[in-house]
Amino acid sequence: MRKTLIGCMVATALATVSSAHAQVFSYSFTDTNKAVRNIKPATQTYLNPAGVLTLNLISGLDRYERVTVTRDSDKKVMYSSVSTKTSVADRIVAADGTEYYGKDMVLPALGEGTFTVVNETLDIRQTVVSTSTYHFIVDTTPPRYKSIYPSQNAGYDMVLSGPLWELGRGGSGQFSIFADGIEDASGIDKIRLVIKRSNGSVVSDNNLSYDTANKRAFYPWIKDMNTQAGMPSSDLDEEFTFNFIVTDLAGNTLNIPPQRFLYDDQMGEFTPFAVHDSRVSTSVVPGISSGYVPFKRGLTVLENPYKLVIRIPRTNWKPYRNGGMSITNNYGGVQVLSEDATYVYVEVKLPQGALDGNYYRPVNTYQWSGGDLGQYASWLNWDPASVKSPAWGSSPIERQKADGTWFNSVNWNLFKASDMPIKLTNIRFNVQARPYDQKITGGATCSIPAGSTTCTVSLPQDIINGTTGYLHSGYEVRSTTEATFFAPIWENIAWHTLGPSVTGFDYNETTNILQVYVNQPGDGSYFDHVYVNRVWLSDKNRNNAEISVTGKQTGRNMASGNYTYEFNMKEVPEGSYNVVINAQDTFNNTGNLPYQTVVVDNTAPSVSISYEGKPISKNVTVYGLENVRIQLTDALTKPSLSRMTLRGGPVSDAVELSWVNLGNNLYAPNYPKIFPSLNEGETYTLTVQAKDEMNNVKESSVEFNYLPNNLVRLENLKTLAVNASLKTSDNTALAVLYASQLRKKDGSIATGLQDAVLT
Repeated sequence: MRKTLIGCMVATALATVSSAHAQVFSYSFTDTNKAVRNIKPATQTYLNPAGVLTLNLISGLDRYERVTVTRDSDKKVMYSSVSTKTSVADRIVAADGTEYYGKDMVLPALGEGTFTVVNETLDIRQTVVSTSTYHFIVDTTPPRYKSIYPSQNAGYDMVLSGPLWELGRGGSGQFSIFADGIEDASGIDKIRLVIKRSNGSVVSDNNLSYDTANKRAFYPWIKDMNTQAGMPSSDLDEEFTFNFIVTDLAGNTLNIPPQRFLYDDQMGEFTPFAVHDSRVSTSVVPGISSGYVPFKRGLTVLENPYKLVIRIPRTNWKPYRNGGMSITNNYGGVQVLSEDATYVYVEVKLPQGALDGNYYRPVNTYQWSGGDLGQYASWLNWDPASVKSPAWGSSPIERQKADGTWFNSVNWNLFKASDMPIKLTNIRFNVQARPYDQKITGGATCSIPAGSTTCTVSLPQDIINGTTGYLHSGYEVRSTTEATFFAPIWENIAWHTLGPSVTGFDYNETTNILQVYVNQPGDGSYFDHVYVNRVWLSDKNRNNAEISVTGKQTGRNMASGNYTYEFNMKEVPEGSYNVVINAQDTFNNTGNLPYQTVVVDNTAPSVSISYEGKPISKNVTVYGLENVRIQLTDALTKPSLSRMTLRGGPVSDAVELSWVNLGNNLYAPNYPKIFPSLNEGETYTLTVQAKDEMNNVKESSVEFNYLPNNLVRLENLKTLAVNASLKTSDNTALAVLYASQLRKKDGSIATGLQDAVLT
């Protein structure tokens, strides 16, 4: 029998809908830097809208979205509204190209503060079927700072203040450009130092370390006279600017006014040119008639002391240009022998043999040295007839302990707490024998007769536990007759019992990076022999056994002794750990700080997609997306659904879906615009992405045919079939038709009066 019903009221039996996953897909706004931003809630809590803020909501067809925004400080409702019903016309293309069905809700300018967003999804009957809560902080105030300045102890006559700094390579140690007092209510995200030329072109763009404890950013421009990465190379003849850019976690930016500077890291030209030889009647030095032969490798020199002439361009001679060089010679002095239109000829008097750079060196502007003049002595041969200069023996200086043992005190000796207390008694000097009397000068003195090689002096020293100290006494072995004849040397004994302390930590749940903060008292002392040399994690539950993960040093501020280390917890083997953070310095002093119990999960969640309890395959026809189930499982941490997409079908669609949370990690998809698979090749692919609490991600896809789940049941008729709605005298329908939630060809829900043909 074929029956036609026109204008028949359908009694619809709606399926029970569990909690749907109402989704704020993104926040959209123009920020305080006039940039358009689209922020995913999972990636950022701090926002900096310059005006209105748009909530981009993923929904499902025939859903309504209700949004209430409350300011946390006083519970004031800042915004409340219900969207119109989501229809097939509400297809949105996001900034990243993602497409979904949903609504955009524009919030007014909220002002600064912490806000709570309650997003409720309503069904076609205006019943709440899900509730999601989001929190964000609006911060539109840029970071603050107090001052920028270079290390004030850089020395060497650098210009360290004023509108134009003049910097060089200094001496031993690390010297930095500091930005002090940097702070922000929402926290600092990144600090950049852009170095520019005077024409605005960029030399380098540097991400700086941030010393959280001291609210200080710093950029080391030199360390131990070595120019650090990012600094330009210059000869004090070009102007540059330091440009600090500080960004807080909300994205607000502080541009600190540029600081102009000059920099000199170029020694410039100098050339060993001539050697004095009283036996010759000619001279290669302009303006000098006799007594100078050309300097060359392998030249044999008779005179001791001897005189070396160094040729320097006038443009590189410090008296004629700031940025040029000079020469230090504590052996026998420096004099300008002659000049011409192009060069200056500088003479130095030196003893034969190896030379010490502390006493003889080229000096670049704003630098302790700048090159090596002593190397040229090794290019020369000394005439066997020459008198030999003083020289140290194979173990130049030795110290004696109270137990009678001796040790070489020139080589670095780092005494640890376990070595203390130490009592030093005598000091012994060992030199090479010479045909003249020699003497030792410095912190202790003694005489060595001609032909002898050693002398010993009482020099007591107590090294006590709980102290820190350094013996760096300088000594010289000298001839008693020739002032130029001497050779310097230094002792190097250090002890340090002030160990490092672990001062704090931060864990980033998005990146799984554990950031550790360590402070080292006396950091960089004794020519940088005091420093943190190891930071590691241990497991308290396993007798503090070391955990297999390597920390990476990402910051060191020698001015404060603060270090930053990072550990990627994804690199830790799976399991549960009671983590302790440990630090050790070069003197084996240690410190530690308990962290917390950590469960490390390196395995992605398991994803199972089924229809009516069975796996889905390409040959399966799914009647109604609401009957698809996604089950997540994870052995160690809680899994969650992070993304769902549907592709294919008759129109080769691609759309992002929201979903229903059925509890116990079980989910079902919400409806997009979807058409039945009526022909071959019109299958859909459902792709699900899940992650766990350690950001392990699993993606799973299934392919299937789709038809709407439109089921209709007609009660037994008690009358003849007619084209009218028949009722009894008490208004009871004589013909009753029951149906599931009926969907149209586009996937939307059918509502109101329906025309149907029943066969």
